[in-house]
Amino acid sequence: MGQYVKFEAKKIFNTLNVLEQSQLKYSSGRALKKLGYSLKTSVIPTQMKKNFRIGEQAAPYTLNSIRYGIVDNNKLELTVNEAEGKGNAPAKYLFPPMVAGGAAYTTRFTKALRAQNYIKDGTWAIPSEKNGFKGRKTPAWFYAQTLAGLARSNRQVGGSSSIGLAKRANKKKTQSMSRLVSVPVEKTGKEKGVFALGGGVYRVKGNTVQNQLFYYTTKQPTVPKTYDYYRLVTETAQQVFPDIWLKEIRAAIDKG
Repeated sequence: MGQYVKFEAKKIFNTLNVLEQSQLKYSSGRALKKLGYSLKTSVIPTQMKKNFRIGEQAAPYTLNSIRYGIVDNNKLELTVNEAEGKGNAPAKYLFPPMVAGGAAYTTRFTKALRAQNYIKDGTWAIPSEKNGFKGRKTPAWFYAQTLAGLARSNRQVGGSSSIGLAKRANKKKTQSMSRLVSVPVEKTGKEKGVFALGGGVYRVKGNTVQNQLFYYTTKQPTVPKTYDYYRLVTETAQQVFPDIWLKEIRAAIDKG
């Protein structure tokens, strides 16, 4: 549920003359627009960069996800983009770190693995610390590359396409190439080699496991609340809006 901060001219300004009072309604809408623009383009994105784990690597789509609008010329409403057009809506993945903490959103990568039957519903894919990025944020291209690598490996060793059959006919060539293997979480107890390892995506060359790219978990990931979105907006508005409003009152009179 949203939160609001209310501004009353009589409580903000000690004295306003008749001319200034006549501009309150007109100037309030313009002042709210300026406040909304500042919160959307500067205040909130700056805090995102400081507090989110994604840090300076925050995507423009995320940083530009704040929306604002003026209602009845006297109310500023801030929202977070709910559009699903580019994958997960920012409103879904920003709510936990900005407001409440708790369950993390399900990534497009995990959804793709489920859709392609690499993992079951109720299983999530998490970047492994051994994936080569040494604890840094796993870049977006790596997720797409991993999906493509899994599909390519399937064709090489077990697909029914002509490409898959050709690879199987040349075992030496197939065994000399690195391939990606998705190992299920579920075990029967009869697994051997890479399939005896914990669930995840592995890079394998011949019979040797080179490294783990992602690991699978049946425990839904969670994220901490990294900053107080409501407090940030409320305190910023309380600090800067009176000055913005007064400037708009005087500007309206000057145009007069």
